[in-house]
Amino acid sequence: MPMLRRIFFGATMFVLGGGCASSNDSHGPRRELLLQIHGTNSSELVSTDTPVLAGGAFGFVGSGDFTEALTVHSLDESIVRVIGSDKLCETGTCLVVSACEAKRAGDVRFEVTDARGAVIGHTDIHVREAVSVSLSVAIAPAMGGVYATAGLPIAPAPDGIYEVANGSRFQILPRPLDASGAPLLCQDRCARIELAGDGLIKPEIGLIFTARAAAKGTTTLTLYSGAVRTQGSIRITD
Repeated sequence: MPMLRRIFFGATMFVLGGGCASSNDSHGPRRELLLQIHGTNSSELVSTDTPVLAGGAFGFVGSGDFTEALTVHSLDESIVRVIGSDKLCETGTCLVVSACEAKRAGDVRFEVTDARGAVIGHTDIHVREAVSVSLSVAIAPAMGGVYATAGLPIAPAPDGIYEVANGSRFQILPRPLDASGAPLLCQDRCARIELAGDGLIKPEIGLIFTARAAAKGTTTLTLYSGAVRTQGSIRITD
């Protein structure tokens, strides 16, 4: 499963942080479980308090001092559905990484169970609709992580138009926002980008929308996230 593989390899960069859930187990000592989520533009894991985009996808990660495999359950699959999991267990610790689909707005309880089916940790996932979508542009990385990592941001010109040099590779980074203006986390299906069709930029295949400037001029982009629509411009210079 390609999306799950992207989530899994990003999650292996996991470091200590975020919130912990714990439980007492009659078969052993008290155990600690770290629960986090992450999306497209960074492999950094964030708190499960971070709002998730309705209609998008994201990664859910649990790590703890276990040697057995763990299983992740969504208690309301009409809000979030777990579509696949990978497990990686080493001496003294176990990592479970799940690809999740956020189907509609709402709050849903996630539970993590051990090999005996006992609940060893839980958290709430908060799914929200996008009410706006912002645009940013970045220079594409030259090598490595091109399709999963955001590059160096470009500041817009004084007139608000982003400028890139003809022949250069760059990334178009739409960011869905909730009603408070907070970014909504997502791993995939975050937004749809519609080009003007004037041939000034040539898209490449990738998780993050990467393109090459093909001719001088100014082109318009239309960004969609759910029912939200916005436009932005890119000017291609010498």
